Amino acid sequence: MTVEPRDISIRAASVVAADCVEFFCNKHGITDDRLSSFCNHLKSVATASDIVAWDCQANGLEVTGLGDPLPEPLDSVAGLNELLCEAHEVTASQMYAAWTPENVLHHLTRTIECSGLSVAHELRRAAAMHAPDRHGWGVPFKHSHA
Repeated sequence: MTVEPRDISIRAASVVAADCVEFFCNKHGITDDRLSSFCNHLKSVATASDIVAWDCQANGLEVTGLGDPLPEPLDSVAGLNELLCEAHEVTASQMYAAWTPENVLHHLTRTIECSGLSVAHELRRAAAMHAPDRHGWGVPFKHSHA
């Protein structure tokens, strides 16, 4: 099955991006509450009824995926900051503009590649998880994927 950019909702892409960060952390033996909070935030968009309010909640995160230097000892983990930035861009690239499915697919693909998971499998999982609407977000999930 080939996944087309319009097959993946932004919400599902964000959940899969968070799963990729968690996989990377598990693979590298990283346990850090700041990364857990980042992942939980990405996953919480799945059930958010107000996307702008959800985005504002990121202001309280210590690790944001904005490309800022990571705190010690996370700053010494090769590839982590790139992974976090790509995971963040899955939704950030879509927040205040028209839906660009190709951008969501690009950032999600990069996130998956950085994590070491199978791109084809994770894209199929995202496409099967949730359908986008004409704005790309789709309706909120009925239950949390966090």
